[in-house]
Amino acid sequence: MSPIPRIFSGLTCPRRRPGAPRALAAATLVPAIATLSLAALLAASPAAAAPRPAPQEKGSAKAGDSWPTRIYRVQHIKPMDAIMVAHQICLAELTEQECRHAMESQNWFSYTTRPAMHDKIAAALARADVQPPSLDLRIVLLVAGPEEAPAPKLPDAEARALADVQKILPYKGYKLLQAGLVRTRDRANLRMGQNPSYEAQVELDWPQDPEAGSVQVRRFGLVRHSERRVRQEAAQPGGTPGAEWERINEEVLATRFTLEIGETVVVGTSRLDGDDRALIVLLTAKP
Repeated sequence: MSPIPRIFSGLTCPRRRPGAPRALAAATLVPAIATLSLAALLAASPAAAAPRPAPQEKGSAKAGDSWPTRIYRVQHIKPMDAIMVAHQICLAELTEQECRHAMESQNWFSYTTRPAMHDKIAAALARADVQPPSLDLRIVLLVAGPEEAPAPKLPDAEARALADVQKILPYKGYKLLQAGLVRTRDRANLRMGQNPSYEAQVELDWPQDPEAGSVQVRRFGLVRHSERRVRQEAAQPGGTPGAEWERINEEVLATRFTLEIGETVVVGTSRLDGDDRALIVLLTAKP
């Protein structure tokens, strides 16, 4: 009842004249009450004075505090790649606030979302986290020079790749130097020839979709190993000078690229012994 005196505190009620009817005072008060504004009445109401709480938005961080966090373990793909799979599945139906990744380690990551979404993420990861296939990598080294030479005998795909690169190189003759084959899922080293020998170093990254038909060659390196005889002075006066071998390891090529399965590519070229000769590297991937 406290608001009533506050509202009417500014009202005055005239005195009744002697002999005047009592209804006059009541009639005079009614117009005065009518002059009060609706805004003043609402402002004095206790329900209007207290602000209403904002409605909780769906998917807000507060609403997600009670959602389950699940640990997902992976074997064949990287945790960051697995997290991308989870995000792709989750964000297709929910908001960013409803799809939260907390932490990851070498072979696991944690994810917080609505319970029903966890089942969909688990199913997607089961399809993506599979052992990649093995590939046969055939590596061919050719030497290009200024002299005419018979065309090397190569399989059709390699011959076409060599013919394409011949159009842009200034050399007249091409000779087969070394060729080798290695089978791998992720990385391999292949050493070919002797003094100098060439070591091919290959590292592969498979896409999330194992049926993509291509593989990312994260690194392809070619190192030339050679030995050079160095004369050594005699250790004792009057002794006979001896000789020792100096080993030289030189990286002649380093690159990265995407390789289609079944495709032959020219990995690169490297000049040898000045400007008149070059080393050409072909790579073929077969399942």
